Amino acid sequence: MRRPFTNLTLDERRVISRMLQAKVPKTQIAQMLGRDRSTITREVKLNWWHAAAQAIGHQHPATLAFGLSLGD
Repeated sequence: MRRPFTNLTLDERRVISRMLQAKVPKTQIAQMLGRDRSTITREVKLNWWHAAAQAIGHQHPATLAFGLSLGD
């Protein structure tokens, strides 16, 4: 059964931004966030400038698990 539609949170957008900056593949980002790869691809295509501009100030558990920090 499919998961009901939910928008990406600002927290998830920050994770996507930081992980893309670290050259993490979209497939791996999707797995870590529990989202479909197409969701990540769509977010990057439609909202990348917005997500990148706000990618500071918060640490998501997925970035901690991947060894990334916002201060890098």
